[in-house]
Amino acid sequence: MLEDIEQNKENLQQLEIFIMEHIHREPTCNKFKKEEVHRVWTQHECHHGKKDLEPCTDIHAATFSEQQCTSNKRAWEMVAADQLPEEELPDTSKHVDKRFNMHTPPTIECDRLEQVDFKAFTSTWLSVAAKGVNYRKHINFDTVIKRNLEEPECMTDFYSDSDVDQLPGIVNKASLNYEPETGLRGVLQKLGDDTQAPEVMGTRIAIGLKRNITSWVLANLAALYWRVEGDAKKAIDCLRLSLTTAPKYAKDASLISLANILHRAGYTNDAIMLTSMALDLSKDLVVGHFTMANLYAYKEKWDMATIFYESTLGLQSSFEPAKQRLKLIKCKMQSIND
Repeated sequence: MLEDIEQNKENLQQLEIFIMEHIHREPTCNKFKKEEVHRVWTQHECHHGKKDLEPCTDIHAATFSEQQCTSNKRAWEMVAADQLPEEELPDTSKHVDKRFNMHTPPTIECDRLEQVDFKAFTSTWLSVAAKGVNYRKHINFDTVIKRNLEEPECMTDFYSDSDVDQLPGIVNKASLNYEPETGLRGVLQKLGDDTQAPEVMGTRIAIGLKRNITSWVLANLAALYWRVEGDAKKAIDCLRLSLTTAPKYAKDASLISLANILHRAGYTNDAIMLTSMALDLSKDLVVGHFTMANLYAYKEKWDMATIFYESTLGLQSSFEPAKQRLKLIKCKMQSIND
C-alpha cells in the first residue's frame, strides 16, 4: 500500500530531469569544449487533486558537447569484447503501454529539422527530489565552508546480492574509461537555494554522510559529485550503496544514473539492462523511457528507438527532445524506404 501511495505521488509530480549530450567518439582528442545550458521544456501543469491544478517545477536541460579524449584505443576494444551478450538482454517491449501516434513528417519538414547526433552520449539524471525528498533534511546548506574541504566517500563494506553486481561494467568498474561530466556541474552546484562551488557542495555531502553513512539520498548525491569529477568507480560505489539502502520505490533514480555511467564508459548493453530494471520498478518513468530510446538509437536499432520515443511521448506528450528525435528517425526510415 505504501509503495502504491508513493508511486501515485510521483506520477502527480513533475520529475526533475537534466539532459546533457556528449559527442562520444574515440580515440580522438580536441583541446576545446563547448557547453550550453538552456531550457528545453517550459513549465506545465500537473494534477495534484481532482479539481485543482498547480504549476510544477520547470524542467531544465544541460546540453554539453565535447570530443572525448581517449588516447588508448585498446581500452575501447576491450569494452566491446566484454559486453553483456545480446541474448542476455531482456524483452524491453514489456515496458511499453501508451504510445504517441506521430505520422511521418512531409519531406519539406524533414529537410528543415535540426539534426541530432544519435551517436552522441546523451546523459539523463533523475533527481531524488522527485521522490519527495527535501535535501535540507540531509544537508546543511547554511554553514560557511571556506577550508577543510572534503570529498564524499561512500562506504563499500556492505553485503549486496544485487544482480547489478554481475554486470561486466560493474565488475570492471576500477578500469572504466571515463571523463568528468561537466554538464552536470551546474546541477550539483544548485542543489541548495544558492549556487555553490562543486568542492563546497561535495564537502556538505561528505559531512552529511559522516552523520549517516548508509543514507541512500546522500549516496545518490555523492555519486552525482563523482560523475562531475569524472571518477566512475567512486560514483558506482555510491550508487551500489544507494541501491542497497533505498526503499524500493526510489531505486530507479540510482539505476538510471548507473545506466548513464556505464553507457558513457562503453557498456551500452549494461545500460539497457539497468534501464529495464528501473522501468520494472516505475513503468511510467518518463526519463526511463527516454533513456531507453536513446540507448537503442545509439545502437541504430531504429524500430526499438521509435517504440520508446513513442512511449515517452505517450506518457508526456510535451516532451520536445523526444518529439525531435522521433521525427528524425521517421524521416530517416522514409528516406531509406524510398
